[in-house]
Amino acid sequence: MTRPTYITLSSIPPRFPFLGPILQTLVDQQGASAPVLLFIPESYRRFPDWDGTLPKVPAGVTIVRCAQDHGPATKVLPALQRFAGQEVNILFCDDDNLYPADWLATFLLAAQDRPEVALCAHGAELNSLFGRTRPPHRLPRAERWETDELAAHLTQSRPPLPLAKPLFKSSGFTDTLLGRGGVLICPKFFDSGIFDLPPVIWTVDDFWLSGHLELRDIPIWVDHRIPNPMTHPCMHLVRPLLHDTIENHDRWAANKACVNWFRQEKGIWQPGAPDEISSGRPRTTIKKPRPKPPTLRQRLRRRLKRLVSGR
Repeated sequence: MTRPTYITLSSIPPRFPFLGPILQTLVDQQGASAPVLLFIPESYRRFPDWDGTLPKVPAGVTIVRCAQDHGPATKVLPALQRFAGQEVNILFCDDDNLYPADWLATFLLAAQDRPEVALCAHGAELNSLFGRTRPPHRLPRAERWETDELAAHLTQSRPPLPLAKPLFKSSGFTDTLLGRGGVLICPKFFDSGIFDLPPVIWTVDDFWLSGHLELRDIPIWVDHRIPNPMTHPCMHLVRPLLHDTIENHDRWAANKACVNWFRQEKGIWQPGAPDEISSGRPRTTIKKPRPKPPTLRQRLRRRLKRLVSGR
């Protein structure tokens, strides 16, 4: 039996004026449709002076008020409470992207093949983010396009640049989900611990959700067919959470704190021996900047990557 699907997201007051076109792309999905739920908390931790004015939304979108601000996880945690014990799909997404018309249909097609995994368009390997972490225990691994391949892949067509193409060369398992592009899960994938966000960690939903999936032995699968959304052109006017320092932690430090919390409190994501790591697929490490100025070609590639990632 096919599970009913709900698209869920949240937003913050500075982005309310720009939500209309974004929500409309979710309503206007082709090949499949789903109710769109926009979760708005009664108050915001980051915006204590918000006057309570709600955003205007198109027909087909329902605003759902929730008592607590869970930070970026507000896009999904209230939905898990609302649909607890029900056999439904929750497809949660970010509020700053314009979604391709076949986005939902592609997710549902992928879910038919793998109904018991968390599906996403983007993921990350802990090894590439934090160095020697753990051996790849689920295979095959999702594979990203390399920089040169990405440039060729995205420029196969004539202008306008097809930024909605996927960023992954092949589908596969990954350690952590990344919310950009959407994530499809089922409420039964989580237990009640998902709602007990520690200080600081409430600012980084991707790693928090991924850790709880790992605790329940729910795999995370990147499907390379899922199209990459485009960032709304006005969103650069609003400072995103990833650029903020909250409780003396920037985004990188908060992600690392989340990984360390799961290691210390739950015993997962433990570092593996060097020979175990090397036995898996070669990992991609974060490269240090070159001392000499980048060439024009390098600058163009970096600009292309920023356009694709929405940064």
